[in-house]
Amino acid sequence: LAKSPFLIVSVNEAWTRTTKYTQMEVEGKELSILNGSRANTDTTVRPGKPLHKFEEVARGRCACSTNIHYDKEGREFTDFMTSYPLTNANNAVTHLLHVFKELPVLLSPQHEFP
Repeated sequence: LAKSPFLIVSVNEAWTRTTKYTQMEVEGKELSILNGSRANTDTTVRPGKPLHKFEEVARGRCACSTNIHYDKEGREFTDFMTSYPLTNANNAVTHLLHVFKELPVLLSPQHEFP
């Protein structure tokens, strides 16, 4: 069953293109491998925004958030991530599926991070 720590099992080609990490480099590691100096490590503290706790996804609730992450080379990027619970035949959550899309670069330095 899915429980903390939530370790990476598999990534796809789009993920490796965006993050510059290979499957072998991230397998068995936590998604926090993408965190850096400006990464929003606690996406639950976002007034007016939905919570994104992996523990809640493991309980069967989808979640989403906008995040600052860093690729292997230290390049900062912003992404929108949605997490889904995956269940077995007994309806028990066994894995979490994270789908993220890199967002366009913010054009204005005055733009407030979502």
